[in-house]
Amino acid sequence: RDEQFFSVLVEGLRTAESKISQVVVSTWLEDIPHMKALGADALDPTYVETMPPAYLSVINNRDVGSYLAQRAQIITGLKAFSESAHTVRLRADHNFGSPENIGRYLDLLLAAWSSPFFEGRSLVSGVDDSCPYFFEDRVLALCPRHIERFVSASIADTNSVDYFNIF
Repeated sequence: RDEQFFSVLVEGLRTAESKISQVVVSTWLEDIPHMKALGADALDPTYVETMPPAYLSVINNRDVGSYLAQRAQIITGLKAFSESAHTVRLRADHNFGSPENIGRYLDLLLAAWSSPFFEGRSLVSGVDDSCPYFFEDRVLALCPRHIERFVSASIADTNSVDYFNIF
């Protein structure tokens, strides 16, 4: 959506590559050529083509169809990782401000996850408290246990929430 934000993301991830073991790009089929043209190949990513559910003709913003499509996209991406590890899901159009901020963000996560208290914790940036579990479209920092739960959760399981322990 915003080529400048995407360029900042690519540059930030490229300069922070020592902190990253694997990059997976999970996106809509038609977006991959555009992402490649903007330099995504510099990250040596695994590209995963995600198709929205067949019963969705248009992906609208913040409706059930968008929720289901985003859920399919993130689950497809998470399943593409070669091993279960702490995983950060970033948006291609998230405004980090500068490439350096991406490195700083990763440094903070690595410091937190090195602590026994935080190693099993996840962070959801910008969860919508009026729409529980509508966080597929957000920046996520997930520990392995939560990735497994997220990937294996049925739609029915996401209709209830424990507000004191979302994970």
